[in-house]
Amino acid sequence: MRKKIILSVLLSIILLSLSGYALPTVNLISPSDSSISSTSTVEFKCEAFGISLISIDLYGDFTGTWTKNQTKVFDPVTQKQQILTVSNIQNGDYKWNCKATDSNGDGSIAFASSNRTITVNVVNDPPIFNPNNPIPDISWYSNEAKPNAFDLDSYFVDPDNDLLTFTSNGNSNIIITINSTTHLVNLAHLATFLGEEKVYFRATDTEGNYADSNLINFTVLQTGTQQQETENQTESNTPPSILDIPKQTREKNADDWEINLDDYGSDNEDSKENLVWTVSDVNTTIINTEIINRKIKITPVSGAIGTNTLKLTVTDTGNLSYSRNVEIEIKEPETNTTEGENSEEEEFPELTTQAVKNMESYSPEETTITMTKKENKIFRINLLNPNSEIKWLWNDEQISGENKESYFLNYENLENNKEYTLKVEAKSSENTETATWNIKTQFEEEQTEIIATEEGNESNSSIMSKITGAFVGTSSKITTKIKGSKIMKIVLISVGALIVLAFALFLLLKRPSNPHTRVIKRIEKNRDFLEPVIKKESTEFRKPEPEKRFGDFETRKRF
Repeated sequence: MRKKIILSVLLSIILLSLSGYALPTVNLISPSDSSISSTSTVEFKCEAFGISLISIDLYGDFTGTWTKNQTKVFDPVTQKQQILTVSNIQNGDYKWNCKATDSNGDGSIAFASSNRTITVNVVNDPPIFNPNNPIPDISWYSNEAKPNAFDLDSYFVDPDNDLLTFTSNGNSNIIITINSTTHLVNLAHLATFLGEEKVYFRATDTEGNYADSNLINFTVLQTGTQQQETENQTESNTPPSILDIPKQTREKNADDWEINLDDYGSDNEDSKENLVWTVSDVNTTIINTEIINRKIKITPVSGAIGTNTLKLTVTDTGNLSYSRNVEIEIKEPETNTTEGENSEEEEFPELTTQAVKNMESYSPEETTITMTKKENKIFRINLLNPNSEIKWLWNDEQISGENKESYFLNYENLENNKEYTLKVEAKSSENTETATWNIKTQFEEEQTEIIATEEGNESNSSIMSKITGAFVGTSSKITTKIKGSKIMKIVLISVGALIVLAFALFLLLKRPSNPHTRVIKRIEKNRDFLEPVIKKESTEFRKPEPEKRFGDFETRKRF
């Protein structure tokens, strides 16, 4: 009997020992104790060990009461850790733990040795409106409406992906409706309203945070205007266009610069303010780009050189677009120093801005120029900014049609003993630079030599020489008084030449050309008194007999 009792006690001890080894073991992996979560969704990871585990449960007071939140069944051979996810946890402090269960039923369960705590503190960010992408102004006519004018989702974004609610503010006569699903804006107006209203839109998230848009001008125009008739003639929208943008070249480590895209883009239907620009194919190892208010800012990467062809695209309100490439080159700095070059720094006239970005240099370098000779001059400038607008001014008045880097000054347009001012302006979007020359004229007077003829010479050539000399002398005196007028000199010389020619012709027609004839006529007039002289003169002037030479006709007849 005593042996049976001893065996029963030993069996009971063995069974109790085996039962103790069957209890599972639970470890809490994450989150760590007293952690803080900035999101409302938390992942809880637990680990369990045992002989015949079948499931693990997550317990917590996430709803205000300690209770089981969820259960996961797993294979303890291959899955010793489980992740249990809880969503939409409100801000607050919570306790949690995991319980493991084996196949023996409720008697074989175990929690981790202690609970852990977690604090949920979700910070909701407000919606964002990008001021660099403003909503454009819109106008329409009183007999029209503007359905689906624009999409607010194109201008607002929420960092937390909250559902946004949109409202309009500032309108009283313009009717604005916003589709709650698509967020498209429809515009209409009261029947009697004509004019403009300034409106802004507000986006509000689920936490009540909001963001406002820019101020937009909505304008209702009178029907029947010339502008409306012109627009109504256009049955379909045409795409925008982009002019050719010059190649942009800068040296390594140069400052950033901007290109005003309004100078190159246009559209038949939309104003430039309503066009949207984008850039692509940017090689960020050479340059970085940014478009703000229809200006593209180009920033060279420090130390980088190379060529990058950008693709600029402009899109109108009808969603039609056009693209054009522009080449950007960043190159090594050029060295202009050569042996024997004067080391002294060249002095240039002072420019109107402190930083020289448009104009590099110009010639002549002298700012005061005295012209003593009648010769033409060329004035030049060298540009750093190829997009600069050039303007030449003569005595502060713009010279029409002169917009190049050089100006040709014709001395014939100048008067003697006068002072003039020549100015050139190089204007860009950043600044305006000028260079000025003061020009004085002190032309030397022309000297005309009058060659006197011998006294008593009555021949036609001597008379013409006298007349010509007298005329030239007179015209020289006259023309020296009329300074700087070359046209008047040419007129006076031409008139004088005609007078001399006419007088010479008159003498030739009036006077006999043969001197012997003149003598004979003089003798015939005094025949009675000078008859001996006539005979003598006639003898002297008788034509001599030709000398007979061998071979002449008469000589040959004799033989």
